[in-house]
Amino acid sequence: MTQASPAMQGNYTVGVRGSGGLEGTGIIVAKSGRQSLVLTAAHLVGEGESMIQVTLFSGPMAVSVGKARLLHRSAEADIAFLRLDMASEGMAVVKLATARSRVGPGEPGIRSLGCDRGFPVSRAESILGKRLLTREDGSRAFFWQAKDASVPGRSGGPLLNSADELIGICSGYQAGKGYYTHIDEIHAAWKRHLPSWPIP
Repeated sequence: MTQASPAMQGNYTVGVRGSGGLEGTGIIVAKSGRQSLVLTAAHLVGEGESMIQVTLFSGPMAVSVGKARLLHRSAEADIAFLRLDMASEGMAVVKLATARSRVGPGEPGIRSLGCDRGFPVSRAESILGKRLLTREDGSRAFFWQAKDASVPGRSGGPLLNSADELIGICSGYQAGKGYYTHIDEIHAAWKRHLPSWPIP
């Protein structure tokens, strides 16, 4: 695992901390004036939680901390959208890959970003395939399965293809394998629940 340079991380990766103390990662996926739309993992944000702490970075340095408002939370797909109401100059917007994007097993150039060291860190990932996971309540969602398990602090962080497009976000691990919410779930939730925020 290596520290991401400002060019590598694109300055769209943020730190996320819920009121319950869980810390993870988020990504800026859209901007409108002084507002930014942040995508992160739902398990970092408790049900009914309205305000979440977000840290902005310049390389490895934290430059500002603010509060974001929860707009939508999907436990089955483990995604949450937050609205950050503060200036975020210098922060970029990640580009989403198209829905139904494909990644071949072991395809080169796939990497993830996460704030497990307190700032954005990059690591190479080897994707095993697309998996449909069913939860105990019967709900189902698609995830990417990765060869290596994630570590605490990386939840909500982006999974990027070789073109630096977002293809998923870190959800966690199971049986030694990492799982990333699939880009199809992100597109579907965004279109259904956030119609006022057009996908860039």
